Parts: sequence; structure tokens; C-alpha cells
Amino acid sequence: MLSLLALFLFPMSCSFWNHLKSKGNIKGPYPAVREKALMSWEFTHANTPWGLVFLLGGGFALADASQESGMAKLLGEALSGLSAWPDLAVQGAAIFAGTFLTNFSANVPICNILIPVVQELAVAIKMNPIMLVFPAGIATSMAFHLPVGTPPNAIISGYAGIKSKYMAEAGILPTIFTMLVLLLNVQTMHYVIYPSREFPEWAATA
Repeated sequence: MLSLLALFLFPMSCSFWNHLKSKGNIKGPYPAVREKALMSWEFTHANTPWGLVFLLGGGFALADASQESGMAKLLGEALSGLSAWPDLAVQGAAIFAGTFLTNFSANVPICNILIPVVQELAVAIKMNPIMLVFPAGIATSMAFHLPVGTPPNAIISGYAGIKSKYMAEAGILPTIFTMLVLLLNVQTMHYVIYPSREFPEWAATA
């Protein structure tokens, strides 16, 4: 931060030294015009991707509001009716929720909002939380449709001038493919890496 602020203070050239050089003896005319700084606000304002800044900042603010208001816990308890669904259907719903929501905000804040909800849901329906948290967390990285879904999408859309409708159309097949691959993974390799078939004691006492 200090290095950045220094760019607004240090002059672009050192011509003023001609006036102060060599034991106070004046060697040249005193500069009549103020030296320009290395960095100006006009340049910063014109070249800063403000959309990306507000995208991330707004997403983190939304995630913090969800935690502080208790919305995550209430939503998890409200969805406890999903206990009648088979595990595959619940996991598919968690993947769909993560994939859908992450296209409207950055994946990090969406993950911060969704994971507590999914965790509370898993506890409410007596399912190992890892079985839902893992696929839901991975799904929040599947932002293939809109510029607001992830910073790289916003950067590409801004600099290349890609319209949202074209990006949304191009993301249909990648979204379907990655959702199916993730659902297959949590039904196969997931159980090899994480022993998560049984409801853990720590979740029962949470």
C-alpha cells in the first residue's frame, strides 16, 4: 500500500535538482510548473477494472450478510424435507445450486454462502456433510455463462467485447458435461478418497 501511494508522490522527472544542486548554488531556473507524479488519478481511474472490484467486493459483502443474519442456518433447516430424496438426487441438487448461483456472482462469495447452507442441510437430513460440501464447493467453480460469474469472465468480456448472450450460449455444453462428471466423481472416486458413507459423530453433536 505504501509503495502504491508513493507512486502518486514521486515526480516523473528530477529536473528540480538543477535548482538545488551543489551546496545551495543555483544552477538553473526554478521550475515554474509542478512536476507530474509517476501515477495520476486520471490514469488510475481510466485503467482500473472497476467492474471486477465491485464484483468481488459485492460478493464478499453478500456472503458476510448471509452469515451474520443467520440465513444459512435457516435455509439449511428449511430444506430438511429433502431427507426423503435419495443421496444421488440430493447431491445433484447441490451441484445444480452451486453451478446456477455461481453464474451470478464470484465463486468465492457464492461458496461462502452455499457451503454453510449445504452443511446445515446435510446435518438436518443425517447425511455426511462431506457428501454435499465437496460437490457443492466444486460446482461453484463452474461459471461458464455470464461475465459476473467469475473475474476471468468479466475481464474477457470487457476487453474482447463479448456479449452476455453469446457467453451464455457457449457455456451450455461445458456446464452439462462438468455437472455429469462431478456427479459421477462423487459416486465413485469420492468414496475412495473420503470415507464419507456414514454419518459422523461430530456432525451429530454439531
